[in-house]
Amino acid sequence: MVPDLSEAGRPRHGPRPVPVGRLFVILNRGDYWQCGFIITKGTFDELRRAGLPAFRDSVAALVPFAADRVTDIRSWDDVKLLTVLVDRLTTWYRTGLLCLGDAAHAMSPVGGVGINLAIQDAVAAANLLAEPLGRGSVTDDELRRVQRRRALTTRVVQRFQVLIQNRVVAPILNSRARTLTVRSRCASSYGFRGSAGSRPGSSGSASGPSTWTRRPCPRSRPGAERSANCPA
Repeated sequence: MVPDLSEAGRPRHGPRPVPVGRLFVILNRGDYWQCGFIITKGTFDELRRAGLPAFRDSVAALVPFAADRVTDIRSWDDVKLLTVLVDRLTTWYRTGLLCLGDAAHAMSPVGGVGINLAIQDAVAAANLLAEPLGRGSVTDDELRRVQRRRALTTRVVQRFQVLIQNRVVAPILNSRARTLTVRSRCASSYGFRGSAGSRPGSSGSASGPSTWTRRPCPRSRPGAERSANCPA
């Protein structure tokens, strides 16, 4: 969204004020900046009704070093909404099927670790299923072993992401009477993606086969668990 910044145009590290109720994340991709304007879930339509000039002004207020480049946002087509949720299947497999990565556990962009967990899932599956695949027969018990190997790590990381959502992101988005301060070096380390998105970790809905269902996570609203109509 803010490409090809010169050395002089790079953001200064160190404390800087964040306007009340706003959060902006930037990632240095080398030849361009990947940017995320974090908004409260369900407010994107309100943002669009305010108009593109108002959106550009909000970006310029949050990222002053890019104020002369916000005109690169020429239309709403340049702004992509990424709706974020954190959830997981209660059962990752059926006979002849094993879900891994986002198919088994949708992760928040917090920390940028979703791809890490997906690769770890694949490695665990390869190690545990190489022998049964070699003999041409994989049982449900062998598929269950993959879920058991990976389930604890998934739960721990998701709980950490929900904690960051509740303790860092939500207080900024919900603040009204005060200005919070964050370090731009820390802000640029988050793995958010897209030009505009909902709160990381907020619950949401997804389309899919009618046999997949959801239920609220018992410990927090941002997390949810999905279940398939298959043996536990």
